[in-house]
Amino acid sequence: MDRLSEIHSGIGIMKFYPDLKTRLLLAGLFMTILLLLWVLSPLSPLHFLIETTVGLLGIHFSNSKLQELYNDRLIPVSQLSEIKAAQLDSRLRVNASLALPSQSENERSIAQMTQNIETVSSLWESYTKTQLTPEEKMLVDKFNVDRENYRNQALFPAIELMKTSKDDELQLLIVTGKQIGR
Repeated sequence: MDRLSEIHSGIGIMKFYPDLKTRLLLAGLFMTILLLLWVLSPLSPLHFLIETTVGLLGIHFSNSKLQELYNDRLIPVSQLSEIKAAQLDSRLRVNASLALPSQSENERSIAQMTQNIETVSSLWESYTKTQLTPEEKMLVDKFNVDRENYRNQALFPAIELMKTSKDDELQLLIVTGKQIGR
């Protein structure tokens, strides 16, 4: 077998380098390359550690942003929804007092409407304390004016008319938004 065929077959690779120092240097280089491949391979423990750390940091960042989104957007939306439901309930109770006139039902409706007014006030106060965008701040200011007008010119007069069973005046208030004598 000639020298070139021994090298190609892998039998005489170390015979090709007869010097012990060269053989050790080649063996060390080979081991270094294997170690680097092991460390840089996707299955290495270092790779798993780095990926796990990056993943956990990403999850922490994501959770904090989702918590911020929940506190700044979803809770206020639910508050606005509850405000809308309470106001609608009050309007329905005023209309129901005309459709089904009963003093005992009126008393229950008045109690619930008073509770709705308190609920709306409490929820609205909580909502206005959240972080609002400039557009939301403009809408909040407009709603504050409309809310006061609705309470003072519709709800409170309707409650008074329901207490005294003045159905004709209550109907006029509902239809025109005006009370007799005002």
